[in-house]
Amino acid sequence: MTYVDAHCHIFKQYYSNPELIIESCKEVHMLITGTNLVTNKEILALKQTNVDIAMGAYPIDLLNGLNIKDVLEQIEENISEIVAVGEIGLDLHHATRESLPQQIEHITKLVKLANKYQKPVVVHSRKAEKEVIELLPKIATVPVLNHCFSGRKSLVKKGVEAGMYFSIPSNVVHSTHFQTLVKIIPITQLLTETDSPYLWKEFPNTPNTVKHSIKKIAEIKGMKENDVKQQIYLNYCRIFKTHEKMKAVLS
Repeated sequence: MTYVDAHCHIFKQYYSNPELIIESCKEVHMLITGTNLVTNKEILALKQTNVDIAMGAYPIDLLNGLNIKDVLEQIEENISEIVAVGEIGLDLHHATRESLPQQIEHITKLVKLANKYQKPVVVHSRKAEKEVIELLPKIATVPVLNHCFSGRKSLVKKGVEAGMYFSIPSNVVHSTHFQTLVKIIPITQLLTETDSPYLWKEFPNTPNTVKHSIKKIAEIKGMKENDVKQQIYLNYCRIFKTHEKMKAVLS
């Protein structure tokens, strides 16, 4: 049974040899998520048995000159090569609230494209958790994965009720916030992630640190580690429609 890293950025910007990082993480099935035209194109070459690809656009990049039309065209041209649209989202940490209407316009266009091709979306929501939880159920007809969600418990509960999924980063081992999320969110709506190269005591992080997440989630849920590992992998296969992988797990 494989581990899952449902959100990582294995880019040349952070790793001198991305292929070597992937090779060192053979036990992990990872979803590498692009953030702009350059990284979206770059990560296509990394696709392999244990690597899926998502193409997206970081909301701040879209505010700072990245053309939404170019992103939509790039995603559509490569739609058969990807399993999700992401990373996309809203950000009120690096941007002002005045930018929110424009950000909502951008994410709505990206979600509509995902809906068209029935691709799940991987969502960033820094300091805009309330807005994401309120908006996405209205516009998405596909599974929504909230990556590294930092919102209040009440928002998490609303997201769970709306059928959303949440990926828990490796720093759950010491973050009381993410430990609380694990308690609240049903195991059937949980995934693990690293957000590599970030969110670990060493930089750059790697997908291998999801092993620490599984151990902590099992402890919190009162489950066996292998049962947590298997359920999270099944969740991944279900969300991202990797049916052949699911068949292998169930056989």
